Amino acid sequence: MVNAPAFGSPDLFVVKAPRSGTAEAFRSLRTSLQFLPAEKTRAFAVTSAAPDEGKSVCAANLAAVLAMTGRRVLLVDADLRQPRQADLFGLGKVQGLSQFLAGACGDEAIQESGVEGLDVLASGAVPPNPAELLERPGLAAALARWTASYDHVIFDTPPLLVVTDPLVVARRTGHVIVVARAAATRDKSLQRAVALLREGGVDILGTVLNDLSAADREYGVYGDGYYQGDADHGPKDPQAPGGPQA
Repeated sequence: MVNAPAFGSPDLFVVKAPRSGTAEAFRSLRTSLQFLPAEKTRAFAVTSAAPDEGKSVCAANLAAVLAMTGRRVLLVDADLRQPRQADLFGLGKVQGLSQFLAGACGDEAIQESGVEGLDVLASGAVPPNPAELLERPGLAAALARWTASYDHVIFDTPPLLVVTDPLVVARRTGHVIVVARAAATRDKSLQRAVALLREGGVDILGTVLNDLSAADREYGVYGDGYYQGDADHGPKDPQAPGGPQA
């Protein structure tokens, strides 16, 4: 276990701006997850249909806000193509999941995040064969070990409609949260992503719609940045300002 680094990104809203509407939205999302059976939230992936929809920022803030209730949380950056978690938590260039799956390191690559109760396994070096690495049996064995030690294991994965990696990970965890961006995510793209997950036998815990303005409260927005809803419904189409991106 590597000692905690200094925090890096202001996109960690629940740490950097705990009184903001966005931080409150993540606390609302946490409350929604707490009503689910524990086995559904023991391990799950966070993904999106397309790039730049906020899934990495969502995964980081959700992991942090869950840890703030006294739970032990492991956040795994399984986006081996465009990783974000090391930068969000100020971890620097460290060994991570790619080296772990290649057998070059073990659980000692897991780092303290700086948030009490939250550990992070960064992605590590970008490999030439991400999908093949994630298919290795070592991930299933590690997941069994991690879920015995942590209350929640959260995987940040690439977008679903770009590569096969997220479906590989989601099948391992069995559960997923899908992130969409207001006024950016296409309904057809989100519907296709949901269909792929269901075809793969993955349980969709819900959707998170982000980048919403205060004017969108009429649509049921929590706070001023994120909205959680039923995965059966596509995103609304409000006009929203720029916001955090994954």
